[in-house]
Amino acid sequence: MNFEFAAITNRGKIRAENQDTLFLRDTVVNEDDFEVFAAGDTAQTSFFAVFDGMGGEECGKEASLLAANTLLQLPLSAPWDTLCGAMNERICAFMRENEIRAMGSTAAMVRLCGEEGEYCNIGDSRVYLIDTLDMYRLSKDHTTTAFAGRRALTQHLGIEPKEILIEPHFGTFPLKKGSTLLLCSDGLTDLLTEPEIGKHIIMNTAADAAKALCETALQRGGKDNLSIILIHLS
Repeated sequence: MNFEFAAITNRGKIRAENQDTLFLRDTVVNEDDFEVFAAGDTAQTSFFAVFDGMGGEECGKEASLLAANTLLQLPLSAPWDTLCGAMNERICAFMRENEIRAMGSTAAMVRLCGEEGEYCNIGDSRVYLIDTLDMYRLSKDHTTTAFAGRRALTQHLGIEPKEILIEPHFGTFPLKKGSTLLLCSDGLTDLLTEPEIGKHIIMNTAADAAKALCETALQRGGKDNLSIILIHLS
């Protein structure tokens, strides 16, 4: 099955740098303002991911990069628990080596092969499936309500196993022509509602939808880093 994809990452209007990292098939991207539009097919496995780093300016960027770069060293067909465990250990090892108390990254990932897709997430970066006029959230937010109503993550990459065992959420879905997949960081979902996001995707090509979503989030303040991957199946 063929697909076209659009990927955008932007540091937003408030943050000093971009702590989000993209994984696009076999390429790691961490830039302040980046966009790409390309095509491919599912004859061979295609892997896409969004990582949203946390832990302060330098630590957040380093954490998301560590996670993405770890994937380059692994077979991308490995079980999700294996991939997440390896990324988690790499971040934890970096913290131990550099005496860092806390850093981490979320992850939203999909892999496409043949007629089947798989998804996995940990944290609050999301994966959506848009099928005709319906929009389904495949991912599960690992969050709880903290002080003053703010969200706090209950799961992320960068947690020592002796503290909490990470439990990635994952599953499968059939690949259908005309469907679109969205992977994004909370820089998008904190500023646009799901109906708004779905409307942009349904009414536009992947490239135009990604641009429109990014522009709308920036117009509404761009308070966080923003990353979007849209994959349209054809």
